[in-house]
Amino acid sequence: MNLFVRWAGVTLLLMLPSFVATSILQAEQYFDKLLYVRILQLGLSVIGLLLLLAFDKVNVDNLIYSNLFAATITSIATVVKGWTRVNDVKYKTLSCIKELAHFGKYSVSSQIGATLLGNTDVLIINYMIGPAALAVYNLAQRFMMVVHLLIGSSVATAIPALSNAYNQGDEHSFSSLLKKYIGTLSWAMIPIIGCVVLLAEIPIYLLGGEKYLNTEAANLLRISITLSLFFPIDRFSGIALDIINRPKINLIKVFIMLIVNVVFDFIGLYVTDSIYGVALASIATVAAGATYGYVQIREYTNMSIINIVEVGFLEGKALINQGLNFFRSVPNT
Repeated sequence: MNLFVRWAGVTLLLMLPSFVATSILQAEQYFDKLLYVRILQLGLSVIGLLLLLAFDKVNVDNLIYSNLFAATITSIATVVKGWTRVNDVKYKTLSCIKELAHFGKYSVSSQIGATLLGNTDVLIINYMIGPAALAVYNLAQRFMMVVHLLIGSSVATAIPALSNAYNQGDEHSFSSLLKKYIGTLSWAMIPIIGCVVLLAEIPIYLLGGEKYLNTEAANLLRISITLSLFFPIDRFSGIALDIINRPKINLIKVFIMLIVNVVFDFIGLYVTDSIYGVALASIATVAAGATYGYVQIREYTNMSIINIVEVGFLEGKALINQGLNFFRSVPNT
Protein backbone atom coordinates (compact mmCIF):
# COMPACT_ATOMS: atom_id res chain seq x y z
CA MET A 1 0.00 0.00 0.00
CA ASN A 2 2.91 2.33 0.79
CA LEU A 3 4.46 1.64 -2.60
CA PHE A 4 1.13 2.24 -4.33
CA VAL A 5 0.55 5.59 -2.62
CA ARG A 6 4.12 6.62 -3.28
CA TRP A 7 4.42 5.71 -6.95
CA ALA A 8 0.93 5.46 -8.48
CA GLY A 9 0.68 9.16 -9.36
CA VAL A 10 4.19 9.33 -10.82
CA THR A 11 3.58 6.17 -12.86
CA LEU A 12 0.32 7.54 -14.25
CA LEU A 13 1.98 10.82 -15.24
CA LEU A 14 4.94 9.16 -16.98
CA MET A 15 2.77 6.61 -18.83
CA LEU A 16 0.10 9.11 -19.92
CA PRO A 17 1.74 10.18 -23.23
CA SER A 18 2.31 6.59 -24.36
CA PHE A 19 -1.23 5.66 -23.29
CA VAL A 20 -2.68 8.51 -25.36
CA ALA A 21 -0.51 7.48 -28.31
CA THR A 22 -1.65 3.84 -28.15
CA SER A 23 -5.28 4.96 -27.96
CA ILE A 24 -4.89 7.13 -31.05
CA LEU A 25 -2.96 4.47 -32.98
CA GLN A 26 -5.56 1.87 -32.09
CA ALA A 27 -8.44 4.13 -33.16
CA GLU A 28 -6.73 4.83 -36.50
CA GLN A 29 -5.86 1.12 -36.91
CA TYR A 30 -2.10 1.70 -37.13
CA PHE A 31 -1.40 -1.65 -35.52
CA ASP A 32 2.19 -1.74 -36.80
CA LYS A 33 3.05 1.47 -34.92
CA LEU A 34 1.09 0.22 -31.93
CA LEU A 35 3.28 -2.87 -31.94
CA TYR A 36 6.42 -0.71 -31.97
CA VAL A 37 5.24 1.11 -28.84
CA ARG A 38 4.47 -2.15 -27.04
CA ILE A 39 7.82 -3.69 -28.02
CA LEU A 40 9.76 -0.59 -26.94
CA GLN A 41 8.25 -0.49 -23.46
CA LEU A 42 8.40 -4.25 -22.94
CA GLY A 43 11.92 -4.46 -24.34
CA LEU A 44 13.21 -1.70 -22.07
CA SER A 45 11.55 -3.36 -19.07
CA VAL A 46 13.17 -6.70 -19.88
CA ILE A 47 16.59 -5.10 -20.43
CA GLY A 48 16.27 -3.28 -17.11
CA LEU A 49 15.39 -6.53 -15.34
CA LEU A 50 18.35 -8.36 -16.94
CA LEU A 51 20.73 -5.60 -15.86
CA LEU A 52 19.42 -5.76 -12.29
CA LEU A 53 19.91 -9.53 -12.33
CA ALA A 54 23.41 -9.19 -13.75
CA PHE A 55 24.48 -6.75 -11.02
CA ASP A 56 22.51 -8.56 -8.29
CA LYS A 57 20.39 -5.46 -7.58
CA VAL A 58 16.91 -6.98 -7.84
CA ASN A 59 14.52 -5.51 -5.27
CA VAL A 60 11.11 -3.90 -5.38
CA ASP A 61 12.39 -0.30 -5.46
CA ASN A 62 14.85 -0.96 -8.28
CA LEU A 63 12.18 -2.79 -10.28
CA ILE A 64 9.92 0.24 -9.93
CA TYR A 65 12.74 2.56 -11.07
CA SER A 66 13.41 0.29 -14.05
CA ASN A 67 9.76 0.26 -15.12
CA LEU A 68 9.46 4.03 -14.66
CA PHE A 69 12.53 4.49 -16.87
CA ALA A 70 10.95 2.25 -19.55
CA ALA A 71 7.69 4.19 -19.33
CA THR A 72 9.49 7.54 -19.58
CA ILE A 73 11.56 6.62 -22.65
CA THR A 74 8.49 5.15 -24.37
CA SER A 75 6.43 8.28 -23.69
CA ILE A 76 9.23 10.55 -24.96
CA ALA A 77 9.48 8.44 -28.13
CA THR A 78 5.74 8.71 -28.82
CA VAL A 79 5.82 12.49 -28.33
CA VAL A 80 8.84 12.89 -30.63
CA LYS A 81 7.18 10.76 -33.33
CA GLY A 82 4.04 12.90 -33.09
CA TRP A 83 1.80 9.96 -32.17
CA THR A 84 0.35 11.72 -29.11
CA ARG A 85 -1.05 14.56 -31.28
CA VAL A 86 -0.11 17.13 -28.64
CA ASN A 87 -0.04 19.89 -31.26
CA ASP A 88 -3.69 19.22 -32.10
CA VAL A 89 -4.81 20.72 -28.79
CA LYS A 90 -4.51 24.26 -30.16
CA TYR A 91 -7.15 23.45 -32.80
CA LYS A 92 -9.76 22.34 -30.25
CA THR A 93 -12.56 24.62 -29.10
CA LEU A 94 -13.40 25.18 -25.45
CA SER A 95 -16.66 23.27 -25.86
CA CYS A 96 -14.75 20.31 -27.30
CA ILE A 97 -12.31 20.32 -24.39
CA LYS A 98 -15.20 20.45 -21.91
CA GLU A 99 -16.87 17.51 -23.65
CA LEU A 100 -13.66 15.48 -23.49
CA ALA A 101 -13.16 16.39 -19.82
CA HIS A 102 -16.75 15.39 -19.04
CA PHE A 103 -16.20 12.04 -20.76
CA GLY A 104 -12.79 11.62 -19.15
CA LYS A 105 -13.96 12.00 -15.57
CA TYR A 106 -16.17 8.94 -16.03
CA SER A 107 -13.78 6.84 -18.13
CA VAL A 108 -10.83 7.47 -15.80
CA SER A 109 -13.00 6.68 -12.78
CA SER A 110 -14.06 3.46 -14.51
CA GLN A 111 -10.40 2.54 -15.02
CA ILE A 112 -9.66 3.22 -11.35
CA GLY A 113 -12.65 1.08 -10.37
CA ALA A 114 -11.49 -1.73 -12.67
CA THR A 115 -8.02 -1.60 -11.10
CA LEU A 116 -9.53 -1.81 -7.61
CA LEU A 117 -11.72 -4.69 -8.77
CA GLY A 118 -8.67 -6.57 -9.97
CA ASN A 119 -6.87 -6.13 -6.66
CA THR A 120 -9.58 -6.50 -3.99
CA ASP A 121 -9.33 -10.31 -4.04
CA VAL A 122 -5.57 -10.09 -3.48
CA LEU A 123 -5.89 -7.67 -0.57
CA ILE A 124 -8.73 -9.56 1.11
CA ILE A 125 -7.02 -12.97 0.79
CA ASN A 126 -3.70 -11.61 2.02
CA TYR A 127 -5.17 -9.93 5.10
CA MET A 128 -7.77 -12.58 6.02
CA ILE A 129 -6.12 -15.90 5.08
CA GLY A 130 -2.45 -15.14 4.56
CA PRO A 131 0.28 -15.07 1.89
CA ALA A 132 0.33 -18.87 1.44
CA ALA A 133 -3.30 -18.91 0.27
CA LEU A 134 -2.58 -15.85 -1.87
CA ALA A 135 0.22 -17.72 -3.65
CA VAL A 136 -2.20 -20.54 -4.53
CA TYR A 137 -4.83 -18.07 -5.74
CA ASN A 138 -2.35 -16.08 -7.82
CA LEU A 139 -1.08 -19.23 -9.52
CA ALA A 140 -4.53 -19.93 -10.95
CA GLN A 141 -4.96 -16.29 -11.93
CA ARG A 142 -1.63 -16.29 -13.73
CA PHE A 143 -3.01 -18.68 -16.33
CA MET A 144 -6.11 -16.51 -16.67
CA MET A 145 -3.87 -13.75 -18.03
CA VAL A 146 -3.82 -15.73 -21.29
CA VAL A 147 -7.62 -15.55 -21.47
CA HIS A 148 -7.63 -11.83 -20.67
CA LEU A 149 -5.02 -11.31 -23.39
CA LEU A 150 -7.20 -13.12 -25.93
CA ILE A 151 -10.28 -11.08 -25.02
CA GLY A 152 -8.31 -7.83 -24.80
CA SER A 153 -6.87 -8.38 -28.29
CA SER A 154 -10.35 -9.02 -29.67
CA VAL A 155 -11.66 -5.86 -28.01
CA ALA A 156 -8.76 -3.79 -29.38
CA THR A 157 -9.50 -5.05 -32.89
CA ALA A 158 -13.24 -4.41 -32.57
CA ILE A 159 -13.15 -0.87 -31.17
CA PRO A 160 -12.33 0.96 -34.46
CA ALA A 161 -15.06 -0.85 -36.40
CA LEU A 162 -17.68 -0.31 -33.67
CA SER A 163 -16.72 3.36 -33.27
CA ASN A 164 -16.87 3.95 -37.02
CA ALA A 165 -20.32 2.36 -37.31
CA TYR A 166 -21.73 4.37 -34.41
CA ASN A 167 -20.20 7.70 -35.51
CA GLN A 168 -21.71 7.23 -38.97
CA GLY A 169 -25.12 6.70 -37.39
CA ASP A 170 -25.35 3.14 -38.69
CA GLU A 171 -27.14 1.50 -35.74
CA HIS A 172 -27.76 -1.72 -37.69
CA SER A 173 -24.05 -2.24 -38.42
CA PHE A 174 -23.16 -1.33 -34.84
CA SER A 175 -25.59 -3.92 -33.45
CA SER A 176 -24.50 -6.54 -35.98
CA LEU A 177 -20.81 -6.05 -35.21
CA LEU A 178 -21.44 -6.18 -31.48
CA LYS A 179 -23.38 -9.42 -31.77
CA LYS A 180 -20.73 -10.90 -34.04
CA TYR A 181 -17.81 -10.13 -31.76
CA ILE A 182 -19.54 -11.21 -28.53
CA GLY A 183 -21.03 -14.35 -30.08
CA THR A 184 -17.93 -15.52 -31.93
CA LEU A 185 -15.64 -14.98 -28.95
CA SER A 186 -18.10 -16.69 -26.60
CA TRP A 187 -18.25 -19.79 -28.83
CA ALA A 188 -14.44 -19.74 -29.14
CA MET A 189 -14.16 -19.86 -25.36
CA ILE A 190 -16.10 -23.14 -25.07
CA PRO A 191 -13.35 -25.54 -26.29
CA ILE A 192 -10.75 -23.62 -24.27
CA ILE A 193 -12.89 -23.93 -21.15
CA GLY A 194 -13.47 -27.64 -21.77
CA CYS A 195 -9.76 -28.41 -22.18
CA VAL A 196 -8.72 -26.44 -19.10
CA VAL A 197 -11.45 -27.95 -16.91
CA LEU A 198 -10.34 -31.46 -17.88
CA LEU A 199 -6.59 -30.79 -17.76
CA ALA A 200 -6.28 -28.05 -15.11
CA GLU A 201 -3.46 -29.84 -13.30
CA ILE A 202 -1.17 -29.50 -16.34
CA PRO A 203 -0.97 -25.67 -16.46
CA ILE A 204 -0.78 -25.58 -12.65
CA TYR A 205 2.19 -27.97 -12.76
CA LEU A 206 3.89 -25.98 -15.53
CA LEU A 207 3.40 -22.66 -13.73
CA GLY A 208 4.01 -23.64 -10.13
CA GLY A 209 5.58 -27.06 -10.03
CA GLU A 210 4.62 -30.29 -8.32
CA LYS A 211 4.13 -28.70 -4.89
CA TYR A 212 0.91 -27.00 -6.04
CA LEU A 213 -0.76 -30.14 -7.43
CA ASN A 214 -2.27 -31.09 -4.07
CA THR A 215 -3.61 -27.60 -3.37
CA GLU A 216 -6.79 -25.75 -4.35
CA ALA A 217 -5.03 -24.19 -7.37
CA ALA A 218 -6.42 -26.58 -10.02
CA ASN A 219 -10.02 -26.22 -8.81
CA LEU A 220 -9.63 -22.45 -8.57
CA LEU A 221 -8.49 -22.47 -12.19
CA ARG A 222 -11.52 -24.57 -13.17
CA ILE A 223 -13.88 -22.07 -11.54
CA SER A 224 -12.13 -19.05 -13.08
CA ILE A 225 -11.96 -20.48 -16.60
CA THR A 226 -15.64 -21.47 -16.52
CA LEU A 227 -16.60 -17.90 -15.59
CA SER A 228 -14.64 -16.64 -18.60
CA LEU A 229 -17.59 -17.66 -20.78
CA PHE A 230 -19.26 -14.46 -19.57
CA PHE A 231 -16.21 -12.25 -20.11
CA PRO A 232 -17.00 -11.34 -23.75
CA ILE A 233 -20.44 -9.87 -23.01
CA ASP A 234 -19.06 -8.14 -19.91
CA ARG A 235 -16.11 -6.55 -21.71
CA PHE A 236 -17.87 -5.67 -24.95
CA SER A 237 -20.89 -4.17 -23.17
CA GLY A 238 -18.54 -1.87 -21.25
CA ILE A 239 -16.68 -0.85 -24.41
CA ALA A 240 -19.97 -0.33 -26.27
CA LEU A 241 -21.29 1.95 -23.52
CA ASP A 242 -18.18 4.12 -23.86
CA ILE A 243 -18.49 4.19 -27.65
CA ILE A 244 -22.11 5.35 -27.56
CA ASN A 245 -21.07 8.08 -25.13
CA ARG A 246 -22.56 6.52 -21.99
CA PRO A 247 -19.43 6.42 -19.80
CA LYS A 248 -21.44 7.17 -16.67
CA ILE A 249 -23.39 3.92 -17.08
CA ASN A 250 -20.15 2.02 -17.58
CA LEU A 251 -18.80 3.61 -14.39
CA ILE A 252 -21.89 2.43 -12.49
CA LYS A 253 -21.38 -1.05 -13.92
CA VAL A 254 -17.76 -1.22 -12.74
CA PHE A 255 -18.59 -0.06 -9.21
CA ILE A 256 -21.54 -2.44 -8.97
CA MET A 257 -19.09 -5.24 -9.71
CA LEU A 258 -16.61 -3.84 -7.18
CA ILE A 259 -19.18 -3.66 -4.39
CA VAL A 260 -20.59 -7.11 -5.18
CA ASN A 261 -17.07 -8.56 -5.23
CA VAL A 262 -16.08 -7.13 -1.84
CA VAL A 263 -19.35 -8.12 -0.15
CA PHE A 264 -19.36 -11.66 -1.53
CA ASP A 265 -15.65 -12.13 -0.82
CA PHE A 266 -16.32 -11.60 2.88
CA ILE A 267 -19.47 -13.73 2.78
CA GLY A 268 -17.66 -16.50 0.90
CA LEU A 269 -14.71 -16.51 3.30
CA TYR A 270 -17.03 -16.53 6.32
CA VAL A 271 -19.16 -19.41 4.99
CA THR A 272 -16.40 -21.63 3.53
CA ASP A 273 -13.47 -20.53 5.72
CA SER A 274 -11.23 -21.23 2.71
CA ILE A 275 -9.91 -19.68 -0.47
CA TYR A 276 -12.82 -21.24 -2.37
CA GLY A 277 -15.03 -18.52 -0.90
CA VAL A 278 -13.24 -15.86 -2.95
CA ALA A 279 -13.46 -17.93 -6.13
CA LEU A 280 -17.17 -18.57 -5.65
CA ALA A 281 -17.70 -14.86 -4.95
CA SER A 282 -16.43 -14.21 -8.49
CA ILE A 283 -19.58 -15.90 -9.81
CA ALA A 284 -21.75 -13.15 -8.33
CA THR A 285 -19.34 -10.45 -9.52
CA VAL A 286 -19.17 -11.60 -13.13
CA ALA A 287 -22.93 -12.26 -13.24
CA ALA A 288 -23.68 -8.76 -11.91
CA GLY A 289 -21.42 -7.07 -14.46
CA ALA A 290 -22.56 -9.13 -17.44
CA THR A 291 -26.25 -8.75 -16.57
CA TYR A 292 -26.12 -5.01 -15.93
CA GLY A 293 -24.06 -4.37 -19.08
CA TYR A 294 -26.38 -6.52 -21.20
CA VAL A 295 -29.54 -4.82 -19.88
CA GLN A 296 -28.10 -1.35 -20.47
CA ILE A 297 -26.73 -1.99 -23.95
CA ARG A 298 -30.03 -3.54 -25.03
CA GLU A 299 -31.64 -0.11 -24.70
CA TYR A 300 -29.43 1.13 -27.55
CA THR A 301 -29.25 -1.97 -29.73
CA ASN A 302 -31.61 -4.68 -30.92
CA MET A 303 -29.46 -7.60 -29.78
CA SER A 304 -30.59 -10.42 -27.52
CA ILE A 305 -28.92 -13.48 -26.02
CA ILE A 306 -30.51 -15.67 -28.69
CA ASN A 307 -29.22 -13.35 -31.46
CA ILE A 308 -25.73 -13.40 -29.96
CA VAL A 309 -25.68 -17.21 -29.80
CA GLU A 310 -27.02 -17.59 -33.35
CA VAL A 311 -24.75 -14.98 -34.94
CA GLY A 312 -21.71 -16.26 -33.06
CA PHE A 313 -22.40 -19.83 -34.19
CA LEU A 314 -22.80 -18.81 -37.84
CA GLU A 315 -19.67 -16.61 -37.77
CA GLY A 316 -17.65 -19.36 -36.11
CA LYS A 317 -18.90 -21.90 -38.64
CA ALA A 318 -17.94 -19.57 -41.50
CA LEU A 319 -14.44 -19.06 -40.07
CA ILE A 320 -13.94 -22.82 -39.71
CA ASN A 321 -15.09 -23.39 -43.31
CA GLN A 322 -12.71 -20.70 -44.55
CA GLY A 323 -9.86 -22.38 -42.72
CA LEU A 324 -10.74 -25.80 -44.09
CA ASN A 325 -11.05 -24.45 -47.62
CA PHE A 326 -7.64 -22.80 -47.29
CA PHE A 327 -5.93 -26.03 -46.24
CA ARG A 328 -7.73 -27.97 -49.00
CA SER A 329 -6.46 -25.51 -51.59
CA VAL A 330 -2.82 -25.67 -50.44
CA PRO A 331 -1.94 -28.97 -52.23
CA ASN A 332 -3.54 -27.70 -55.45
CA THR A 333 -1.42 -24.58 -55.46
